Amino acid sequence: MTSVLASQLAQIRAKSSNSLNLKAQKKAHSKSLLFEPQIAATQDFDTLYQICYEGFIELCRLDSRFTNFSGSIFSEQSKLEDRTLLTEAQNKRLDSILENFLGLVGSRLLLKPALQAVEWIVRRFRVHEHNVNYFIITFLPYHEHPIFPTVLSILPRNLPQTLKFLYPYIQSLSCPPRHAVVYSVSHNQGFFAFFCGYVLKVSRLGLQYPALLSFWASITTEATGLMLDQARSGRREAQIQYQEDVIMRVMPILNDGLSLDGIADLRVGCYMILTIISSKATLSNAALASMMDAVVLGWEETSLTGLICLAVMAQKKQPTILPVTVYKALINLKNLKDDLSVLKRRYRVDKLTLGVILGMIDELHESTTGEVKGKLMGKSGSDFVDQMCTLFEGDFLTRPSVVEAVERMLALSVEEAPTRPQTHKPPKLLTCIIIRLAASQSVGITVRETVRRFSSTHEGLLQVYQALELAVPSSQDVNDDDGFSSVSIDLDKEPFDSALSRIESRIGEETSFLSHSESPVFSAISDAFVGALASPSDLCILQDLPVLRKSVAMTEPFFLPFYVRLWCGHRSPQARSTAIETVSKYLAQQELVSDVQILLPYLLYALLDSSRKVRQASGKLVLLLATKYRGLKDSNERNTIRVILGQDQIYGPIKPDEQLVWLYFDEVIKLLNDFLVPNLEESLLDARHFSESLALALNGESRRSRPSNAKDLKTSLRQAIFAFLCNHVTHTPLKSVQLRLLPILNRISKVGSLTRSKALMPLYTKSVEKKEDELRNECDESHVEAEQFIKELAGILSPTDRDSVTALKNAIRPGMRSEAPLLNSAVHLRIRNIWSSINVASQLLLAETLLELCVLEANSGSATAEQSDAAETLQSVELSSHTLIAFLEHLPSLIGELEDKSWTPKKRKTDLGQISLRAATPQTLKYTLRTITFVLELISACKPERHPELLSGLFQLLVELKNYRNLSGSELGYLEVLTLASASAIIDKPQKTSAWQLDHSAVRADVLIECVGATENPQVQQAAMLLASSIASIAPELLLHNVMPLFTFAGKGIMRNNDEYSAHVIEKTMMLVIPRLVESLHKRRVDPLISISELLLSFVAAYQDIPLRRRQGIFASLSSCVGADDFLFALLVLLVDKYPGDQGVIDFAARLTAQQGCRTQLITVEKYFDVLLDSENSKPALSSHLLETCNNHATKDTFANLLPLPIAILNAENLKTKIGHLLNKKGDDATFVRLRYARIFEQVLTLNEISKTKAQSKKLGAEGFGALLRLLSLDKFVEALPELLQQTDSNIVEKFGKQEVSAVTAVADTVCGPDCLEAKDASTQISSLLCLATIVEVLREAFISMVPRVLPKVMDHLTTSIKEGVENPKLHNAVYTFMTALLVYLPWILQGIHLDNLLRKSYESANAEMGDDCDQLRSDTLQLVAKSIDAKECLMALDRTWTVAMVEGPLAVKEYIDILSLLIEKQTKSAVTKQSHLLATIFIKMFDLRRIQCSPRTEDSYEDSELETVEAFVNNTLIAMVYKLNDAVFRPIFIKFSDWANGAALKPEKGSKLHRRVTWWMFQLQFFRSMKSIATSYAGLILNDAVEILTTSSLKNDDSRLLWLRVLLTLQSAFEHDQDDFFQTPSHFTPICTSLVSQLRLCAGDSSLSVLITAITTLAATTDSPAQHKSLCGPLLHLIRDNNAAVRLTAVKCQLSLTDRLGEEWLAQLPEMLPFISEGMEDDDEGVGTEVRRWVKRIEDILGESIGPMLH
Repeated sequence: MTSVLASQLAQIRAKSSNSLNLKAQKKAHSKSLLFEPQIAATQDFDTLYQICYEGFIELCRLDSRFTNFSGSIFSEQSKLEDRTLLTEAQNKRLDSILENFLGLVGSRLLLKPALQAVEWIVRRFRVHEHNVNYFIITFLPYHEHPIFPTVLSILPRNLPQTLKFLYPYIQSLSCPPRHAVVYSVSHNQGFFAFFCGYVLKVSRLGLQYPALLSFWASITTEATGLMLDQARSGRREAQIQYQEDVIMRVMPILNDGLSLDGIADLRVGCYMILTIISSKATLSNAALASMMDAVVLGWEETSLTGLICLAVMAQKKQPTILPVTVYKALINLKNLKDDLSVLKRRYRVDKLTLGVILGMIDELHESTTGEVKGKLMGKSGSDFVDQMCTLFEGDFLTRPSVVEAVERMLALSVEEAPTRPQTHKPPKLLTCIIIRLAASQSVGITVRETVRRFSSTHEGLLQVYQALELAVPSSQDVNDDDGFSSVSIDLDKEPFDSALSRIESRIGEETSFLSHSESPVFSAISDAFVGALASPSDLCILQDLPVLRKSVAMTEPFFLPFYVRLWCGHRSPQARSTAIETVSKYLAQQELVSDVQILLPYLLYALLDSSRKVRQASGKLVLLLATKYRGLKDSNERNTIRVILGQDQIYGPIKPDEQLVWLYFDEVIKLLNDFLVPNLEESLLDARHFSESLALALNGESRRSRPSNAKDLKTSLRQAIFAFLCNHVTHTPLKSVQLRLLPILNRISKVGSLTRSKALMPLYTKSVEKKEDELRNECDESHVEAEQFIKELAGILSPTDRDSVTALKNAIRPGMRSEAPLLNSAVHLRIRNIWSSINVASQLLLAETLLELCVLEANSGSATAEQSDAAETLQSVELSSHTLIAFLEHLPSLIGELEDKSWTPKKRKTDLGQISLRAATPQTLKYTLRTITFVLELISACKPERHPELLSGLFQLLVELKNYRNLSGSELGYLEVLTLASASAIIDKPQKTSAWQLDHSAVRADVLIECVGATENPQVQQAAMLLASSIASIAPELLLHNVMPLFTFAGKGIMRNNDEYSAHVIEKTMMLVIPRLVESLHKRRVDPLISISELLLSFVAAYQDIPLRRRQGIFASLSSCVGADDFLFALLVLLVDKYPGDQGVIDFAARLTAQQGCRTQLITVEKYFDVLLDSENSKPALSSHLLETCNNHATKDTFANLLPLPIAILNAENLKTKIGHLLNKKGDDATFVRLRYARIFEQVLTLNEISKTKAQSKKLGAEGFGALLRLLSLDKFVEALPELLQQTDSNIVEKFGKQEVSAVTAVADTVCGPDCLEAKDASTQISSLLCLATIVEVLREAFISMVPRVLPKVMDHLTTSIKEGVENPKLHNAVYTFMTALLVYLPWILQGIHLDNLLRKSYESANAEMGDDCDQLRSDTLQLVAKSIDAKECLMALDRTWTVAMVEGPLAVKEYIDILSLLIEKQTKSAVTKQSHLLATIFIKMFDLRRIQCSPRTEDSYEDSELETVEAFVNNTLIAMVYKLNDAVFRPIFIKFSDWANGAALKPEKGSKLHRRVTWWMFQLQFFRSMKSIATSYAGLILNDAVEILTTSSLKNDDSRLLWLRVLLTLQSAFEHDQDDFFQTPSHFTPICTSLVSQLRLCAGDSSLSVLITAITTLAATTDSPAQHKSLCGPLLHLIRDNNAAVRLTAVKCQLSLTDRLGEEWLAQLPEMLPFISEGMEDDDEGVGTEVRRWVKRIEDILGESIGPMLH
């Protein structure tokens, strides 16, 4: 039991910040969002602050709110802050600042500056540890983004419970899926509360952003639904309680969210959650009402989403009565009907609509006295009623809802209608509404049925029912869009008698009721007509009025035109149809003494009426006319018709040049009989079909499904009809007729020789000549929408007609917006629709007008709207190249009037130089800039790549912009960027046609260079660089002479920028320009070094100005573009020479070189040394192009300045690794490395000699030689010696190749002395060790006398190099280099204590984790130990040092086993047999590892995974040994191992024997699997142990379960490979069979059951004895009758497995099985019964017959 002290210490350790643990501090510091741990661990806070502060400054530019943090967490002082030293109060203030910053930065986390800023608070303030909840929530909206695994990688090990769902994804460093987040929110109440609280807190501070709110809304909505779904399980009481808990948890959050004003997205999220709650939870009416009130509170911006929520709630509410606040909020919505129309497509809105209507009904009843007049809800009564009727007719209500609303009105109407005697007092308001609804097409039938049913039980509704029958007869076919309102209007009609008394008896000066002059009597007569509708006698009286002149109706245009005007008016469908019927009755009784074709246009109007009743009446009139005219034709009485009714005066006086057009008699007959009559049936069904038929007939086209009796109309007839209709539409005074027929006529462009624009242009001209207010009044009087009418007028204008184009131009001229806004808008829309059909010349005419509108200075609201429309038109049409070129060519000049009068337009293409100019006025300049800006934006929007012809004009404009900048000193950066971007688009993606080629004369490379160099605008520089790169990709010759200044200017400008886009521009330009420059120089067969060095120098000059984080990438790309093999050396020379003595430059150049491949690095070093050697010549050649000091020859400083870089390159560890890899591959790569190494070796020897003559570089020469020697390992250096000797000069070989043993011995004595090997300086120690390694190679046996003196010091140095906190990898490697030399040349010298010391220190080194290079070198040395030292001596040393290896940890044990494995592999079988006893002793020690580590476990104990890994290595090594032993040798060892495992441990700790057995049986499992049938004879040695373990093991103990599983798996392997019938022997079979079957009862329902069943099945398959099968089957059958259902199920599963494996062989026991099967099929447990049926099905499949009869 843990003591109190231990518990307290554990708590302290858990909260400790490891302030004294340097490794822990270093590991914590390496946690980074941006950098790899290895890089992050090396960064100090000053460097890190500089990087992160750049990102913070960018954030401040994006959002000024970030500046609030500049004085706290991003101040200079923050670099010194350590929150572990702050007080609790200070930490709380810091937490508040950090949380506010995280809330603000959350919206920009995908931006690089934001991540840089967050990196600072992670690294400096450990926000990911101390504020982990806020940190994770901030990143959680981006949980599927690649950044999130990085976030997970830096989290602490112990997360709070709120974030426990992240553990699996932290281990795998993968993005958590959405469902995991939803599950956590729904099941983790702490996380749910924190998540919602965070969102509310951020929103209160105004830091919310759409991504966070949408993420919160979607996740929380889904989680709430999941919680409510879970609440549906269990008892009813439990469900209700759980639902209440969920609602109580969620509702406070929603109340807080809805109370925050001005955050629409948050409110919408709350609506979503409320919708889920109301749809899935069982709520009371009071709760629903409260939730509805919360929804409408301040919902102005989110009303549509709120309506969804209300609609769902209303469906749940009973009864459907809305709260007063909800009703008022809904009724005040401006577009309630439109919103409901949108909603009903996806949601049910019937209950919500019903609630609104019931509220309106109650308000009407309570707030009025029954009259429509008055004010209700701020609206006029009629508007209020119209709104209610619209909701009824909008298809929102179900039939029961309609019935409920109507019954409500009827119930209230009982109170309204106590008396209504024979007066003409109109019915009360609710009654009027009912009557109006009864006439509705959508709800009329339901309303009438409800009224009839309701009135039968309520006597007070009798008058309502009578009024309904009078207003809407049951036979009426209601199908009228405007008839609903008309019903209510006609209910208020004037009595016929009073209307009749107002009619004058004289007409006056009128010539026709269709004349344009205002009729003084028409209004009175029409009112009387409406009043007479209910009485046929009154209608007759009206017809006989003298004023209508019925007696001369066939000769004077009064009677018939009166009724024409009636049916074309706005009266009710009943009035319109009655007017037509009156005309029909009259004509039926009269002979046609006049041609009444004047009726035809108005009959077409009537046939297009929305009311079916009107269409029916007009159809009858058409049939009558067709019969009449056909009768006249058949009887040859056409001559009796001499005049056309109203031929001269039907429309009043007209101008001589505006004569009316009439049809010939035959044409009238054909129109009636060949077109109108055949299409009548379709007209009655749908007016739209008739409209389509008429347009197609006039166009000469045929419909697919036209009537069988319809005929094609000839062109001449179609032209005559078209002219007739256009003429009468032009002259008719009825705007309603014009509006209905114009859409049809506008679909026809031309019939015969007559165009639409010519036929209808008089109408357009006449209309637009009027003032728009006058035209609007006329439309209002005719009940016509003026906007729609003017739109149809604009439709008259044709794209191919010159007059139409002129009309279009006039309609959009400046100022027209204020004069005729509707016409102006309609014409703009018309231009957009027909633009593609207008010819190019007309397009240019219109485009110039539109451009003029766009750039004029707006001084009023109408002018601004005019500009907006013009701009929208230009931007929405597809402008041709011709138009865009014209725009560019006619741009006004930016520069003023030149004093040089000889200046010509051609000079626009050239530089102005020093020409003086007269400055443009500010107003002119402003206009010019507006024009150029708009044209460039227009070109950019028109996809300039489609218009490559613009390239020349764009460069001309670029020249002018440059001239303006040079002359005025002002930059027009935006215009230059637009110009350059458009040109780039043309170059990048021109229309690939054979005719297009780049015009070289159009490209001005000098202008591009100036754009880069003469401006400080980064956008201009970027655009110019991109254009230059694009030109270089297709025509590099245009830029070759300008490449150097291009990159020189870039180095002074764009390269200094710290943004990603600038980096992209530079890289793209380099990739496209530089390789083509190099290629061109090679083609010209000149030395490219001179030109390339100038290019490289421009980058070198900008080195210090390039941002640190971009510097490496730019120079790496540069070296790649110029060719690293050819010119990287030049770049390095220029860098080091430009910045002499700068260690940062040297380190940078070394890292740059290290990025290259091994070949490139060696080539670069070789050429670099060539430059160094050349600089020492009296006449330098190569270096003269590179070194700034070469003109005075190489000074004494140049050599010293240049030499450190190649030393740094040769010292790089990655170069050593790469060289070693290539040398191991052999072949050409290895040869290349050796040759280059030999050449460099020769250069270094020469340089070393030169350096001896220079005081400043003498030490550098030695360092270079040492670096070169260390580049190859000793064995690789020996292999390279032939090439070294072959390639190097003979003089050098002679000088350096001699060996004098006596001299070397003397040197060795010195090196081993106190000044070298025993010196305190580590560098001296390293050099001494490396020198001694070489000395051993030379002296060999002569070095033996020095070994006792050297080895202890070497071991001391090794101990020092691995000391924690002061590790020295170089010293470590030097020691092992020396030991390698000893093992190569004097291996027998390392014995006894020396070998033990080496091994012990090696184990400590492995545990110290010195790095990959150290590990590799140590491993190589230890392999030499296994290969070179005598086997017995090596094994004894391993035996002596096992304990040290085990204590040092798994890494040390792994190297220990590697030595042993290699030793066994390299020894012969006889040698292994000879040392078998020693080997067995070592393996027993290794087998005991688990017991030592686990009995008992401590903090230093191995992890389970580490134990398993080590045991696997041990077993593999032991198996390798077994292969080299025979049975006679190994069997005693096997028995020894078994006795050890089953014997008592030296220290009888609890479980020690169990741990030994686990290890032993793990080996046996691998042994039987590897040896297969060979190992069967060993099964007898383990059988008793197996039975004992199976009998005594407890599955509740983890170690015991592990042993039990390994025993089963081992037995299974032994069963599988038994080829000697070992287990068929009864003495072997019976005990193991009994033990296995007994385990079924113990592990019933356990996860390991499948392993046990597989083992039993494999055992049964091993034997073919029926008796043994029977002995196995019997116990299994008895288990089927066990009282425990799990045991029964286990037995059946085992039987099923045996049946599957053995088939008919096992089914020999079927007779004994049948009773048990029968019982099992009726088992009370469903699982048992199901499994038994599966067993039966399998038996029947094997037998091929049913066993059903056997079971009964």
